[in-house]
Amino acid sequence: MHYSVPFEDVASGAVVGTFKSLASVIAGAGKRAKIRAIRVGFGGEAADDINMTLQLIRGTTDGTGSAVTPVQRDMLSAAAGCTAKKNYSVECADLESLPVCEFGLNSRGTAFLEWGPQEAPVVNASKCIFLRATPGAATARKMSGVIEFEEV
Repeated sequence: MHYSVPFEDVASGAVVGTFKSLASVIAGAGKRAKIRAIRVGFGGEAADDINMTLQLIRGTTDGTGSAVTPVQRDMLSAAAGCTAKKNYSVECADLESLPVCEFGLNSRGTAFLEWGPQEAPVVNASKCIFLRATPGAATARKMSGVIEFEEV
C-alpha cells in the first residue's frame, strides 16, 4: 500500500553545514517502509540562487516535530501503520553516519527522486528516515514537497 507525506513551507537550516529535518517517515513496531519517491522545491520563495544540500538519512529514534497523517494513495487502502512528522524543532540525535542519498538543489529548481521496488531505501521496524536540508549560504529557505512510501 502506498502513502504520501506532504510538507509545505518548512524552513531549512539557516547555518551552512547544519541540517534541519523537513519531514520523516517513522515505521511502527512490526512495520517496514520503502521510500519510493521524493519531490521537493521552494514554495513561495524568491528565486535568489541559494544552493541547498539535502539528505535522506536513517535514525533510530525520532526528534520533536509536527505530526503528519500519511495520505493513502489508494482510498481503499487501510490507514498507514507508519507515522510521519514535519517541521522538526528538535533533531534526531542518533543518525547513521552516512546518508542513504545526498543531492544538491538550487532555489530556482525542483527535485524529483524515484526508486524502483528493488533499490528503494528501507525504513526498518521502529526506525525513522529523515529528509533534511542545509543551505550553501547562511539563509534559511521555506521548502515544500512530498515523501512517498510503500509499507512492506
